[in-house]
Amino acid sequence: WVFTSRLGGKAVVTYKEIGKNKAQPPKKLEYEILATNAFNSDRKRMSVLVKKGLEYSLLIKGADNVMKKRATKNTKHEELDKLLMDFGTEGLRTLLVGKREIPQSIAIAWLVKYQEAQLTLTNREAAVDKVAEEIEVDIEIVGITAIEDKLQDNVPDTIEKLRAAG
Repeated sequence: WVFTSRLGGKAVVTYKEIGKNKAQPPKKLEYEILATNAFNSDRKRMSVLVKKGLEYSLLIKGADNVMKKRATKNTKHEELDKLLMDFGTEGLRTLLVGKREIPQSIAIAWLVKYQEAQLTLTNREAAVDKVAEEIEVDIEIVGITAIEDKLQDNVPDTIEKLRAAG
């Protein structure tokens, strides 16, 4: 899957089907972005509610400890933990990626709450976070990202100096 573009409230992705003819051009999907639950250090995740045709989906990514708590009951936690341990042993930073298909009636009702939270004048961030909590449940874990988390220039020297200073 490749995120191709975002224009206004639409996102376009392309993908190739596994095992298909390599010369076949990638397929293109367009999603309408209905709501974004932003990342913050307390939530340690972000999600978007999207619509394609009549189908509503929540797409979410976040820290493994947070995402595992929101995963469906049929998540294979032992397999997931092994992969996370393997990546961690290699010094890679991981995120879990998930999705949830949302029935139209639930999506529409949730969007009303989301809009109300967005418009509140007091404690807006807490109100938006509370609404996000309601929909970010029963997540199907669909993938793991693992990236090398290189330190910025001069950070190793700074850490060493701090250690030496006591």
